[in-house]
Amino acid sequence: MAEKPLDALSAIMDSLVEAYRKNSVFDFMAYLFKLRSLMDEIIRRVLPGESYETVWTPSYLHVVAKMESMDDRTRRLYDFIYSVVSNIERLLSILSPARSPTFSLSDGISAQFLIKRLQDLSFHLKSDKTLSEIVERPLPIIEKPTKWQEEQLLSIFMEKIAWTGEWFREVPVGLSGIKKELCDKVKKEKIIDFSQVRALIKQLKRLDLVFMESTSPINHGELIDPTFYLTMPMFDNKQVILIEAETSANAIPNGVRQLYEYKRLFQEDWPKAKIKKLVLVSPEWTKETIKICEDNKIEGWEISYDGISKVTKE
Repeated sequence: MAEKPLDALSAIMDSLVEAYRKNSVFDFMAYLFKLRSLMDEIIRRVLPGESYETVWTPSYLHVVAKMESMDDRTRRLYDFIYSVVSNIERLLSILSPARSPTFSLSDGISAQFLIKRLQDLSFHLKSDKTLSEIVERPLPIIEKPTKWQEEQLLSIFMEKIAWTGEWFREVPVGLSGIKKELCDKVKKEKIIDFSQVRALIKQLKRLDLVFMESTSPINHGELIDPTFYLTMPMFDNKQVILIEAETSANAIPNGVRQLYEYKRLFQEDWPKAKIKKLVLVSPEWTKETIKICEDNKIEGWEISYDGISKVTKE
């Protein structure tokens, strides 16, 4: 049974406090990404029509204007939630190693303030019986899609596969080329505008999913700021599996070509990583596409709402 949202919120708060005490920026950021996903789930439950993305804006004036049409109860809740969301985004920006490689959690009060606001939000949700019931209420069963999305395929695969470790979504590949370009810019300009780093990374191709073996996993598929991959030795000396998703059998041959291209780029970015295997997931398979994967030593999995099944032979 999945952990209830309020219990998950308490667990993340405890983890953030522990990471803060140890001054572990890496762990603190990992739990911020988990918190971001959980907040999206909570927002969708208590603020119908809203999501993490619609709540987040760097302009508080925009928030004030939005809250003017709300009743007092909703306005108070929205203000609590916005405070948490804005502090998550602010901390992720501050802690990004590409921006502040030597930042300490004890610098300033941002981390402490986020934890305090989380405690306030948790207390508010638990003390309001109606809100508490809404947050803990099971989500409606999702109808089977008429057309699959890659995001759905990857979510089901992560949930059903019995692997112990960490999941990383939309991992940029081709970072080694960017590092060289940035070094050249530093030599010329002495300083780099952070927006230039983001613009360069935005141009890169992305692996749908990377699994990394770990006995104490922290990241479970939450999206990570792509600049994080640029400076942290994320996959060095780690066993990894590279995964791509295709929504139809017709797309599988192209998916095979992409996987090998991404494997080459990934290995250039992380030469110390050990790539155990390549995996392709899809809801549709034919004898031909299964053979293509087997010939190219790619593990194929069929995805459905009833479960997953391996279609290729060893």
